[in-house]
Amino acid sequence: MPEWIKNIQTSLIDLHDPSGSHFHQAWKACFAALLAAALIYIAPQVAQPIMVFAALIFVHKTNGNIPRQQQLTMLRAALMAILTIGLLGCLGNYLLLQAILLVIFSFFAQYAVRFGSQYDTSLTWILIPVAIAENPQISEIPFIIINVLFGFFLAFICVFWVLPRNPQKTLEAVSKRTRSRLARLLDLSILNLDQSSQQTKDSLPDLKRRIFSLIEAQKSTLKQVQSNSKLGTVAIIATDQHLISSQEALFEAIVILEQALSPLKYSHLTSVHLKFALQRFGAQGSAFLSSLPMVPEPSQAPLSPQPAIGEIIHKLMAENKLSTVDQVHLQSIDFATQNLCKKLNALLLRPEAQLSEAPHWKTSGKPFSDQSIEWRFDLNEPISRRSTRSAIAVLIALIVTRWLNLPHGDWVPVSALIVSRDSVGNTFWKAQGRLLGTAFGVAAAVIFYALIFRHHTLMFVAAFITIFPYLYLRPSLSNYGYAKFFQQFAYICFLGSLRQGASVALMEWRAIDIAIGCSIGLAVTLLVLPNWSSSNWKQGLIKTWTDFQHFFQAIVTEYQSPELDPQAIQKLSQQTQKSVYKLDTHLEGRKHETLMRGDSLSQRLAVIQADRKIYEALLYLSYLAAESKQPQQPEILPPDAQTVIEQITAAFIEMQQFIGTRFSPQLPLVANRCRLPISGENGGVSVNRPQFNFLLALNQLCEEIEQFGETRCTYTHQQNHVTSATSGNRKP
Repeated sequence: MPEWIKNIQTSLIDLHDPSGSHFHQAWKACFAALLAAALIYIAPQVAQPIMVFAALIFVHKTNGNIPRQQQLTMLRAALMAILTIGLLGCLGNYLLLQAILLVIFSFFAQYAVRFGSQYDTSLTWILIPVAIAENPQISEIPFIIINVLFGFFLAFICVFWVLPRNPQKTLEAVSKRTRSRLARLLDLSILNLDQSSQQTKDSLPDLKRRIFSLIEAQKSTLKQVQSNSKLGTVAIIATDQHLISSQEALFEAIVILEQALSPLKYSHLTSVHLKFALQRFGAQGSAFLSSLPMVPEPSQAPLSPQPAIGEIIHKLMAENKLSTVDQVHLQSIDFATQNLCKKLNALLLRPEAQLSEAPHWKTSGKPFSDQSIEWRFDLNEPISRRSTRSAIAVLIALIVTRWLNLPHGDWVPVSALIVSRDSVGNTFWKAQGRLLGTAFGVAAAVIFYALIFRHHTLMFVAAFITIFPYLYLRPSLSNYGYAKFFQQFAYICFLGSLRQGASVALMEWRAIDIAIGCSIGLAVTLLVLPNWSSSNWKQGLIKTWTDFQHFFQAIVTEYQSPELDPQAIQKLSQQTQKSVYKLDTHLEGRKHETLMRGDSLSQRLAVIQADRKIYEALLYLSYLAAESKQPQQPEILPPDAQTVIEQITAAFIEMQQFIGTRFSPQLPLVANRCRLPISGENGGVSVNRPQFNFLLALNQLCEEIEQFGETRCTYTHQQNHVTSATSGNRKP
């Protein structure tokens, strides 16, 4: 069966799920577009098609759920869109000023994401080309502004009143559905592996795409829950850390499945790996749900890895089915999982883990995404490089549009901006989906329009039939090309039903403009500030850790102060959020860089493991910062706090360099240098409870790194020895 038919089958299988956020979002957007279209038919002199597009865009960009804390942000986005459209309309005769404004705005559209105000810029940018596509006169600008406001108002009504849903139930449904689907996929893979390795190899790409889609659905739902709740820094980091652990288990299962296709692996051993990874993912999912503030069940029974991997190892050893390398590999997995379960039990059973009952962790009423982030432009940061590339791509697109004198060239800079991603791989994927989806969508629309161009009612119905699958498939990574297909079909049919110049020429020029814009965006990503320079990423990470040192010093200073200052505590909390956000930005850049080089999923799994380690360290630091708000004085401050900071920074920087390639023998030494004496251990000093919890957690983390590094080094050495021996016995 061809690959594209399998992809369509995969997409259709996912459409029956009515509990996900994409289903609700698609219905809300359809209702908003239907109301806007009704206004257009009632008052065609005032209402314009941009009202429908504005309503669709607002619902889509809010994921069908506007938290109350972000209502003002959405209103600010609408006002910003109106202001920008008005300026561009007034500058219609001044092409140079219009180009300068578009280039500046395209830069801020990408850069403002670090400020948590992506609604303001992304919504405005999408509305601009729709508004100025026909070069409106200055007298038409007020009507455009009125239509944008009405579109925002209709989207606001539909988001709140159409199919309201509970974020807690939605998150639970998404997590449970993710685990159940993964269970079915892995069970099927195990059966295929026992029957035919070729069949498993053929189904592996589809399995990867499905798991990527499930991860994205889980992440988007978690962000909605965090935005709807007044969570503090600790709660946000805790939920993010558990989500990363779930992703780690997911990728581990896929990596094991990839390794199973190697002729040096045994099918029964791979089955054990897959089943064990599935059980581990189930335990991680349970811990992830239990850590959420809206699911107050932290006092559940302790987790334990099931089935017991040690029993399986002894059974296979008794049957002489395991080599020495396989034994070491399984024992290292067993050791790491046991430590992981201990850590999860410590987090779930300690009193501090009851996030819903810890009001002193709540910061101000602002959500996490609305906290202020300092302004600083640095080309070593991924966001700064991406913003600069986007501005250059838009500038080149505008020059090409004016030089070629394209009649409908507004979509060239739009496509160049949309496909401008953090890496060449993501840019190519985005450009490929947008280009193929547009080409097939325009071709289908041309045929459909030629058949029934006189029946405007049928075209209107066809447009709304295709709006739903477009909005449903749009957030999914594996279905972006299909979403573009339905978008082009719906766009042309809708304009044709309104007699808004939907002709074959417009359809063809639309496809040509998008192809030119995608080519420009891909070329700029390849040639301008490419992300494969690891030195830039390392410099940015070192700067981030330097800022993180100031955060740690602020904690120490707060402990030393005789009285706790509420304003200082608030500032400390904001510094925590800034550090977490910037560090996460660098880690995301590292993930894109890893994928861009075409490395295997094993290296991405290693990057996620590094993310989990750093998030755990951030979680412990945040526990310490949160407990500093309590009116208690330390007994004795840990000696030489600056040394502690330097050790933490050096250890994690070195660990990040080693993880992603292979575990160096120096890694246990790095972890050992970071261990600190505490009360009752090697004559350590006495500290108070929050400091003791932090130091104990840090020491446990270092012990785990040390022992896990020794195990992996031993395994790597033995694996290289076995591989060299095997290759030496091969015939030339």
